[in-house]
Amino acid sequence: MTTLEHIEDASRFAALAGEWDALLQHSDAATVFRTWEWQNAWWTHLRGGRRLHLLAVRVQGRLAAVAPLALAPPRLERLVPFRTLQFLGAGAVGSDYLDVIAERDAREPALTALAGVLGRERWMLELGRVAAGGALALELSRALQERSWTSRATQRETCPFIDLAGHTWDSYLGTLGSAHRYNVQRRLRNLRRHGPGDPFLRQNRAVHPDRRSHIARHRLAIYRRFELPFAIALCRKGKQ
Repeated sequence: MTTLEHIEDASRFAALAGEWDALLQHSDAATVFRTWEWQNAWWTHLRGGRRLHLLAVRVQGRLAAVAPLALAPPRLERLVPFRTLQFLGAGAVGSDYLDVIAERDAREPALTALAGVLGRERWMLELGRVAAGGALALELSRALQERSWTSRATQRETCPFIDLAGHTWDSYLGTLGSAHRYNVQRRLRNLRRHGPGDPFLRQNRAVHPDRRSHIARHRLAIYRRFELPFAIALCRKGKQ
């Protein structure tokens, strides 16, 4: 049996932590920006005037999908005079590749359940910072179009990246100019000099759960300037 839970309470969001991380590991969406730690840290500190609007799909009682959404107030300065549903992690914080999270074997029933519920909403969906190909948000968009919604996709700022395919660390350094290579090596020496007390040196080590949100908040600052190239805006025909 497939059921859908609408979560608006922060304590219920917090209680999903273990299930959320387990779901992420059984999905094709396992990036830091979709972890419970990142999304909850964003909600706790950067939600602004948004209201929580999580949609959790369960199959036989097991968490099979999450649409991590928040309801944003009207933004008159951007000529958006109505409320919109957005992904958690949206805005200037710089989250990369936001999306619906679903188990690999439960994508179809999960998207059907989500489209059925969202298709009855009166709000516009503004699903930003998604990958141009392979995102479940794109499949959700198509499912909503079958329910008389309209959709518009726009390209935004491109997220900078480095193609490391076929490289070792040393070979990658060899592709840099001498000044750039020197600065990288100098900063690495400085990091080593700080020792294990620096929180960012612990990222590849076992981290106590109590420190995960702390590290996530630091990462929020690190990625503040990054944007992704794709956004989807959907609205129900004749509704606002």
